[in-house]
Amino acid sequence: MYFEDKTCGYCHNANPSTSSNSIGFQSENFTPSQYDRLINLGFRRSGTFIYKTNVLRNCCKMYTIRTRMDLLTVHKEFKQCVNRFNKKIGNEPNKDKEFNLSKEINKIITGNDRFQIINESAEFTEEKYQLYVKYQKLIHDDDKTSKKSFKRFLCDSPFMKSARISSDHSTIDEFGAIHQCYYLDSKLIAIAVLDVLPSGLSSVYLIYDPDHRDMELGKLSALLELVYCNEVLGLKHYYMGFIIENCQKMVYKKKFGCEVLNLRDYSWAGYQERCGQFEDNDQLLFDLGYLKDLVTDNEEYCKKWALKGVHFGDQLDKVFDAEGKLQLQTSKDPDKDSDDEEDDDNSTMYDLPLNIPGLRSLKDSFLADLDSLELLNFSTLMGRLRYFHFNGEKESTKKTLINLYRLLGPELLSEAVVII
Repeated sequence: MYFEDKTCGYCHNANPSTSSNSIGFQSENFTPSQYDRLINLGFRRSGTFIYKTNVLRNCCKMYTIRTRMDLLTVHKEFKQCVNRFNKKIGNEPNKDKEFNLSKEINKIITGNDRFQIINESAEFTEEKYQLYVKYQKLIHDDDKTSKKSFKRFLCDSPFMKSARISSDHSTIDEFGAIHQCYYLDSKLIAIAVLDVLPSGLSSVYLIYDPDHRDMELGKLSALLELVYCNEVLGLKHYYMGFIIENCQKMVYKKKFGCEVLNLRDYSWAGYQERCGQFEDNDQLLFDLGYLKDLVTDNEEYCKKWALKGVHFGDQLDKVFDAEGKLQLQTSKDPDKDSDDEEDDDNSTMYDLPLNIPGLRSLKDSFLADLDSLELLNFSTLMGRLRYFHFNGEKESTKKTLINLYRLLGPELLSEAVVII
């Protein structure tokens, strides 16, 4: 589904001509391996909702990043953060000239009489919920929390089963979602919501007790998760979600020596190497040559699909102006409230704009043999499973299948059961 929203929690729509644009779908059951592949296509999750942004149209430029131990430079502020934390929980802070991050973090992971880190299943408890309420109220000025929203956001996951945690709660024996809980003097002071995946550890969200802001739990938890990922779990990459250069709450992530995902071919490159000066570069995740090819292919194959009775003309969004320059305004009229749109129910929600970096072109789907794709459909009307037969489907179903192919690619799509 394609969503355009006039409200944005990051920039608060500082530029009224832009809006928040995202692509996403509700998931029922994924394996951690399937979600791992989605993360490496630029997707993230909020509970069981899987989404990515349209980087051409979104008000905030959100770039998928990850890091690993060999990319991290242990700056002075990291050393101070770890030393202060160790001192506060009763550990001996490092006094040597040589600072070993792994050694100092492992003091924290090991714990002591006052402080423990316990890996728990990603399930609701009243203690977790009360910490969430306090965090949202005092950090985000949000007093509209509910148990239902907490469960949906931080407990629910798309995985078929929860991660299997070792008997001593120190490590993970099977991939999935966990709550990594920090206890100080037997009181819960922080929860890191994490996904343990085949290629690495993914940070979903962190909540902490505002009474302990001085412990810099956001910074500390990121360092701890990076070491935990590499040295305890033996995994390579630490996925930190998105970075937004003009958002103070998000820009700190680049201090961790991250890589950024290139949407042209889904390769990873060093953040500084790829990005240079963010403010002066609109081509961070793709180059103009790729974008022009994408537009050209979509224009040509929009006509070819029309000859087969599948029409995409209303999804052919304009990317370049008459002078060949990028025009990155919102794809819809910013003065028109989405609530006022006549066809807000079904007709546009499933129509993805054609020119989205990172999605396959219409050419790819046209040249693919979609009729041979063994794709299951669960019919909510009939209450049973059946196979799609592309050439025999009605036009709206064909468009949905083509858009799913553009979004997921042939391998992930062939593993899906589509609920329509």
